[in-house]
Amino acid sequence: MPELVNVIPPCVVSRYLSPYPRVRVEVDISLGIAYLARDGFDIALRIGLSTDAGQVRRHLGPLPSVCVASLAYLRNYPALKSPTDLAGHEIVVFTPQKKDSLEITLKHQSGPSAVLRTAGRMRSNSLALLRDLAVLGC
Repeated sequence: MPELVNVIPPCVVSRYLSPYPRVRVEVDISLGIAYLARDGFDIALRIGLSTDAGQVRRHLGPLPSVCVASLAYLRNYPALKSPTDLAGHEIVVFTPQKKDSLEITLKHQSGPSAVLRTAGRMRSNSLALLRDLAVLGC
């Protein structure tokens, strides 16, 4: 499972297993939604909104994101001076659920927030794929 490192850091699994020598863990990185009872899972961690009303859900917290670009990309596109400049740039977007368009709120530590509405030229529910595309200059 090459994507395991990108979704669950191995150190987290190791720290969990260490004090519980009799616990067995199987990590299934699925692109679809697992139905816990039917598929034999005890727990599922999901990114995004859950639509299964028959399950007990607990919100673990927000998933902060950052805007990044490779040096190769930045050499070929105009400099960014404000968050609204992103509208003219290529964007790869993480989409755990299918949506036609996305609204992304961009917050800066010392400046105003901006809302970016985009369809995203490249969208995926695979963080590893998006990371690799960004590194390649997409």
